[in-house]
Amino acid sequence: MSWQPQIQKCPEAVDSTGWFGLIAGLPGTGKTFMLRTVPNLGRTLALNLENGFRSVKDLTDLDVINVEDSKHFERVLGWLEGGQVGQYDLIYLDSITELADMTFREAKVSDNRHRYMEAKQRTLAMITRLRRLRLSVVATCGVKRNSETGLLQVLAPGQELPAYVPHQFDFVAATRTRETDKGTQYALQFKPGGGWDFVKARDPHGVLGEMEAPDLRALFSKLEPTHPTEGVKNASN
Repeated sequence: MSWQPQIQKCPEAVDSTGWFGLIAGLPGTGKTFMLRTVPNLGRTLALNLENGFRSVKDLTDLDVINVEDSKHFERVLGWLEGGQVGQYDLIYLDSITELADMTFREAKVSDNRHRYMEAKQRTLAMITRLRRLRLSVVATCGVKRNSETGLLQVLAPGQELPAYVPHQFDFVAATRTRETDKGTQYALQFKPGGGWDFVKARDPHGVLGEMEAPDLRALFSKLEPTHPTEGVKNASN
């Protein structure tokens, strides 16, 4: 019998892929802390590249893989692609910045121009594989200020990768903080502006405000009518 492709109606094909989101921000603005707000912690896998999970050490239900290098990361991807996705609703990757740095450090070419090129190609290829997993993925990344434009940009090696990374994701948010009489307030910004135009912060379906609470459970609930997934449905149970 000849091979037959799997054909689905468009809504089913889209819904089965999950959300693909990027949370970008400066250190200390709550990127890792957002693990406390995932819809179903027991069905979440965190990929720890930065060894920065001390602030969420008490999350005893959370599965974590400490990623050693980019080759290890690729093996984890292969494991997930090989049928392990079904036990999870969400992958939380901390962070894209460290993944890109790993590929740059481990590049086999000697001159920097080709190292940047190899880092860009390998990082984008791994992001694409993440995107194709049939579950939701939320990744974090650091930011830095561009010395020429004065704008904040994704923290990644080279000049091209920072521009490419935000365009790979369904939604992009910048973590924001402000000091008030009641202490530090945290938020997610979904509209470009205020120096954050680099992020291409966006809400693809127009259901999110310019600023939202840093709560993935609430975020997925707002997005649910436009793109239901099993993980998002669990958030409302």
